[in-house]
Amino acid sequence: MTTSTNSEQTSPLPLWVQRMPGAELERSWIAALIGMVSLGLALVLMPALNGSFVYDDISLVVNNPWVRDLNTAMTVWQEPLWGFTDPHLSGQVGFWRPLTVITLALGRSIGGGEAWGHHLISGLLHLAAFCAAWSLLAALLRHHTASFLIALLFVFHPLQVQAASWIAAVNDPLAGLMVLLALNSHVRWRGRGSQGTPLLTAVFLFLGLIAKEQALVGLPLLLLLDWLLLRCDASNGRPRPSILRSWTPVLMCLVIWWLLRWSVFDSPSGGLGGALVGLGLDFTRGLQLRAEALGTWTFSILWPQNLPFFHMVRPVLAFNEPEWIKAMIGLALFAGLLSWGIRRRSIWWIASILALPLAVVPVLILPENAGAFPIADRYAYLAVLPMMGIVLSTLAQIVRPKHLLLAAPLLALVMGLMGNERASLYTDDETFHRQATLETPDVPAAWLGLGRVLLTKYRISAEDSLRDEAMVAFLQSLVLGHDYGDKHPRLGPEAPVSDRLQELLGVINDRRANPRPDPRIMVSAMERVDGNLGQAWCYLLTAMISPAPEFNTAISTFRAVIQAVPQSSEAHTGLGVALMAAGNLTDAEPELREGTRLNPRSPQSWFNLGQCLQKVNKLNEATSAFKEAAVLRPDKRTRRHLAMSLIDAGRNAEAEKVLAALNSDYPQDPQVLLVQGHLDYSKGNLTRALDWFDRALHVEPNLGPAHRMRGEVLMRQGQRVAAIDAFGRACELMPESFEAHYNGARLLLEDKATVQQARGMLEVAYRRSPPGEVRATLSGALTQFVGSDADAMMALSQLEQARGDWGGSLRWTERVLSLPDLWANHPDRSESISLVRQVRGSLFEKLKRPAEAIQEYESSLESNPASFWTLHNLGLLLGKEGRPDLAQPHLANALKNIDALGPGTDINSIRPAVQRTLEIALQEIAAHLESFEGPMTALPKLPPKKD
Repeated sequence: MTTSTNSEQTSPLPLWVQRMPGAELERSWIAALIGMVSLGLALVLMPALNGSFVYDDISLVVNNPWVRDLNTAMTVWQEPLWGFTDPHLSGQVGFWRPLTVITLALGRSIGGGEAWGHHLISGLLHLAAFCAAWSLLAALLRHHTASFLIALLFVFHPLQVQAASWIAAVNDPLAGLMVLLALNSHVRWRGRGSQGTPLLTAVFLFLGLIAKEQALVGLPLLLLLDWLLLRCDASNGRPRPSILRSWTPVLMCLVIWWLLRWSVFDSPSGGLGGALVGLGLDFTRGLQLRAEALGTWTFSILWPQNLPFFHMVRPVLAFNEPEWIKAMIGLALFAGLLSWGIRRRSIWWIASILALPLAVVPVLILPENAGAFPIADRYAYLAVLPMMGIVLSTLAQIVRPKHLLLAAPLLALVMGLMGNERASLYTDDETFHRQATLETPDVPAAWLGLGRVLLTKYRISAEDSLRDEAMVAFLQSLVLGHDYGDKHPRLGPEAPVSDRLQELLGVINDRRANPRPDPRIMVSAMERVDGNLGQAWCYLLTAMISPAPEFNTAISTFRAVIQAVPQSSEAHTGLGVALMAAGNLTDAEPELREGTRLNPRSPQSWFNLGQCLQKVNKLNEATSAFKEAAVLRPDKRTRRHLAMSLIDAGRNAEAEKVLAALNSDYPQDPQVLLVQGHLDYSKGNLTRALDWFDRALHVEPNLGPAHRMRGEVLMRQGQRVAAIDAFGRACELMPESFEAHYNGARLLLEDKATVQQARGMLEVAYRRSPPGEVRATLSGALTQFVGSDADAMMALSQLEQARGDWGGSLRWTERVLSLPDLWANHPDRSESISLVRQVRGSLFEKLKRPAEAIQEYESSLESNPASFWTLHNLGLLLGKEGRPDLAQPHLANALKNIDALGPGTDINSIRPAVQRTLEIALQEIAAHLESFEGPMTALPKLPPKKD
């Protein structure tokens, strides 16, 4: 807020304010102006108001049990903000924001769990901040119209969109409002002659601090205001009040806040001692980052273009980088504006400029505590207000002060249009992340978020294109931070997804690649883990949906993550789910239990553990697991599974209580009706159960579980044909359902006329069957269909290999070799038989039976002496068994036949790696043979050879 003459340095008001008309406005005018701003703000934020949850909204709001209602929110004053996710992590983060939790609970209560309730709260808080800013400026400037114009630019500035549109950032307008109210209270207390003590100032500041830690800016801003007011009061001859009386309430507020944090985090640091993220910057880059932040905010406030959500911190920022050039321009503007005020000796101008760094001082001091993106728009929420005073002061030098009545609203209109366009990014999570990957393609968080969104959609629709694009996103996040030189991926978003996927897979899987770190891009270890976990989930969901599932890739990827990060609850849970989907419940259960141990507040871990325990018939333990999941994530799906587990455990009275709550929250919901039917089915009330299933299908005709359970009722009632139809429909809707295919096949096998129709259902049931008696029975039933079809039996053998059942795979190969005249008229009969023997050899290796493996490999070579993989496997196995003299010729022959692997120049070829393995093995054998005088280890006796 400038002056144009040196005489103004002693004036209580800037000259342009004195020349503005409308120093006093009637209450009706004030109410009308607030109404107009409310309408304009609603139009600007309309895309977000109609939008859904994005990014951190999913975890902080949708999956947060602490914001389910106001009563629950009131009980978590002793919990960190993220304490519901992971106690260890939340303690490291150090956020304690009980007022924010209550505000989120209020938004959920208003909107009934829908996003609009939260968006309404954010919009109202931003509007209230406008009113508080107007009131504060009016108390300072003693001019309603000038104050209104500054506050108008503040409320419509595009930099405010992130704070006003992103639900998870509701703490910014909330804390900003409280700080503005504290400043307002302090100014008016000074205006009353500083009578009494400013208790209200301390109360508002405390409320701001329990909304967000950044409200600490209230203290330096209060000091700045006091300096400004005392300079003005000194010119009027007013005495200075007692410092003790002025600041004791504020200091007491800070002490109480600190003691409360001490009790929450059980540490004298109050949770503020550590860093939220480890930026890992050296001293020089740390100083540069602070300069970059101040310069970027200055530039963005004065020229609000290019406001990316993910403003990444670069470990190394060259002086010719666009980010640094932008920051340097901003720093130059800041220094120039400050110098101008000092030269003109305008205390209003100087105070306005200094308010900018003071409004973001916590981030400038400890950027690590601000998160992975410390240069975010929302941190400059309060800084916009004083800079808008500078903007209007500057405009007043160009046009007459009264013309600001037109110029300022026009500028606000332009800003509002820019803000409206920005708010459209918060329409839904996919739109948000797609735009983020376009704006900041070098930020892993943007790609990881897009991958999660697309993978969630894939789970519902099973569209391969969504899975492929999700995989591209996860792989892209893994490529970032690496420099692959001339092999670096070059295809952009405009290229077909299939081409991008092939390129990324080729780069990441190229064992010859030795990428250098890319110092321009910061990637955290957790982002690396998340990228690999995303890959694993893509493989797992593909296998779960595929008619011929292959779970080994997903399982091995999860195991690799666990090997790198043993404390990852998500990796153990993912591995448990993969093992459970593959039918390996024995190994799945301990992995899922480990997931709950590492993070007892993970609803996903408890939920999946409950499903696993249900499958192994540990019904009471399953119920306990689902109860834990329901406490942490009380959504419909979790509570529905809890009710089902209670019914299965015979605890119908408890199930009825859960069902009553579900019916109250989701009346006539088809999935809730389904559970009600399951309850009556368990009681033997088949007619009533059938009625519930029919009612559910009336609401949702494509509800697969309702068709399946309806089929079970009809089967028990003896209505065979109707039951077959119901199971058939369930199989169409749920191609992965074991129960639907198994029961349908059972009914079809009862009648000779329909036996042939059972094969398809039998095969799917076999693929999805759990290990044990049921799988063995299905294997026997399938034999009558494929008993003479060697190719079909080999396909089933491959299926067993894919799910890690080496014994089951071996049994199918035995059936193949027992066929008379095996592939008698096939032109490649010898090669095919050789392949069967090779497969059997590898299976015996898996089963730790080397003697039988050697015998099968030798039999394979009898049929096809040039089989590369047989020579390769046999040579390596003989080397392991202590017979380098026998291994050497096989490995040498394998190298001669390596052309079977195709050209080694193809980027996706495994030939170079295999060739290198063989060469190293031969070198080691040659070294051993120099001192080899006979069998180093006696080979085990072979069983009689079978034809």
